[in-house]
Amino acid sequence: MATRAGRQPRCPICRGKLPEQEESPERGPKFAPLCSLRCKRIDLATWLGEGYRISGEPAEQNDDDQSGDER
Repeated sequence: MATRAGRQPRCPICRGKLPEQEESPERGPKFAPLCSLRCKRIDLATWLGEGYRISGEPAEQNDDDQSGDER
């Protein structure tokens, strides 16, 4: 799993090397591009906590989106 310059890819959460084969049920290539279940959970929590942002102006919300009425 080497890249162009021969460098091994790293996990964006812990910066550890990505495993090429399964090391345990909680660490292996099945979690790519993350290295483990732990890093996958940290990444999910960051998304759910709105820790990742896309630059730009905030989107406008319609009154219909916030009413909660199902028609």
